[in-house]
Order: sequence, then structure tokens, then C-alpha cells
Amino acid sequence: MLLPEPKTHPLPKSQQSNTPKPIQPLETIPAPADGKSEKHAAHLNS
Repeated sequence: MLLPEPKTHPLPKSQQSNTPKPIQPLETIPAPADGKSEKHAAHLNS
């Protein structure tokens, strides 16, 4: 029980820290690269 507790704690912590970091830059990169941001702006402007 002591092993799974500490092992599960660092696992989710590392995943959570790694998840928001790559998600932020990844979402910002694919947004303009895919032209999603431009498409959304065009639709809003239209």
C-alpha cells in the first residue's frame, strides 16, 4: 500500500505537469498553423 501510494502520486503529478505544458504550446502552434484561428476570425468578421 505504501508503494502504490507514492508511485501513483508522482505519476499523476508528472503527467499533469507535462500535460498542461505541451497542451498550451501545442494548441497555440496548431491553431495558427492549421489556420483555425484565421478561419474563426474570418467567420466572426464575416
